[in-house]
Amino acid sequence: MPPAYANAAGGYQSAPYSAPAGYQSAQAGYQASAAPPYLASQSADRAGRPVDPFRDGLRLVLFAFGILLVGAFCTPLSSAPSFHWDALLADGDIQTKLPSLFLAVVGVMSIVFASLPLGSGARGAFGASFAAAAIVTPMALAGASDWRGLAFLGGSLLLVPGLLLRQEYREHILPRLLATLGVIAILATLLVPQGDTLPLVGFVKAVIDVPGQGKVAPLLNLVAIVVIVLSLLVWLPAPSSGGAKLFAWMLIFWPAVMHFQRLILSEGFGEQLKQAPFASAMVWAPAVAYLAIFGYGLAAAIGKTLERA
Repeated sequence: MPPAYANAAGGYQSAPYSAPAGYQSAQAGYQASAAPPYLASQSADRAGRPVDPFRDGLRLVLFAFGILLVGAFCTPLSSAPSFHWDALLADGDIQTKLPSLFLAVVGVMSIVFASLPLGSGARGAFGASFAAAAIVTPMALAGASDWRGLAFLGGSLLLVPGLLLRQEYREHILPRLLATLGVIAILATLLVPQGDTLPLVGFVKAVIDVPGQGKVAPLLNLVAIVVIVLSLLVWLPAPSSGGAKLFAWMLIFWPAVMHFQRLILSEGFGEQLKQAPFASAMVWAPAVAYLAIFGYGLAAAIGKTLERA
C-alpha cells in the first residue's frame, strides 16, 4: 500500500478527494448564461412572418360556407314546391342552370376539400379556383359589359384577400398593394361621373332627400364606402393590423346586410317568405359564400408564397 494511504497505526485511510480539472467549486460561484433580452423589434418581426396562419381558418371557412351553399341549394324556390335540382333537370340553356349548378358544386367541393389532408397552399388554390369560376362564368356567359360592375367585382376580389393577408403578414408590402388596388377600383365606380352627377353624391342626396325608411339603403351604402376607405389603414406600420380582418368580414357579409334590410323594411315579409323561400331567405348566400371562399383561399395560397420569400 502506498504510504500516502496509510496512517501511523498502519490502518487504511481513504484517498483524499480532488476536483477534476476545469471544475469550479460552489464557493467560487456559479453563473448561468443570461437569456438575451426580448426586444419589441423581435415581436414585430415574429408578427410579420407567421407560419401557416390560415391552416385552421381556411378549413373552417370551406366547411361552414360549403354547408351554407348546400343549404341554399336545398331551399325551395317556391311554395309549389320547386327546387334547384328541378331547374337543373328542366329544359333550358346552360346559362339559366349555372347558378343552381354552382351552388351544389361549390358547396360540395368546399366540404370535400376542407376534409382532405392537403396543405394550406393547395387547399386555398383549389378553393379560390372554384369560387372564382362560380363568380366569373355566369357573368362571362351573360356578356357583362358595364365597367362599373366589373370594376366593383374586381376591386372586391382584390380587397378582401388583401385585407386577410395584411392581418397575418404585417411586414409584407404585397397585402397592402392588393388592398389599395381594390379600394381604388371600387372608389372609381363612385367617383367617375355617371351622367351629370357622381354616384357618391347621389347616395348623399338620397340620405338627405328620401323620406322615411327609404334613407336606410343609401345610408348603409355610405357606411360601406366608409369601411372601404378605412381599409387604407393597411398602410399603418406593423405590428398594427389596421383593423384588416374586421373590415374583410364586414365586406364579406355586406350583401347579407343589404338583403335583409330590404326584406325587413318591405311589406308582407311573411308572405314573401312563404311564396319564395330561397329569394326571401337565402338569395344572399352565394355572394357571401363565394367571396369568403375566394378571399380565404387566395390569401392562403399567396401566404405560402410570402413565407418562402
